[in-house]
Amino acid sequence: MKKVIFFVAVALFVAGCSYQNAPKEPTQQAVVKEDVINFVGPYDLILELRSSDNWESATLADNSDAVYKLKRAPSGSGIYLENEDGVSIHFKENYGIVELVKGKPINVDIIK
Repeated sequence: MKKVIFFVAVALFVAGCSYQNAPKEPTQQAVVKEDVINFVGPYDLILELRSSDNWESATLADNSDAVYKLKRAPSGSGIYLENEDGVSIHFKENYGIVELVKGKPINVDIIK
């Protein structure tokens, strides 16, 4: 009887060791959602605004291949993003105002 108990204990120990060393299921990686808004303005201006951190920062690209890195700033309503060079965009609902040159605002509409 002692031998049977000994072999059962050894079998349980070996089974427990194999379970701990078993390959683990691959973990699901976090999916980063990127928000994209397209704008159209006068003189064939087309803008694309991208953010992957809920608009805390964004990249603004225009149809002349210029790209601007922007950071969120306080605003009364809507979302306002700017950089140190004076480039900014302020938008809400279906429209916005962009300044590619400081002091020269351009009205833009969101493309749906």
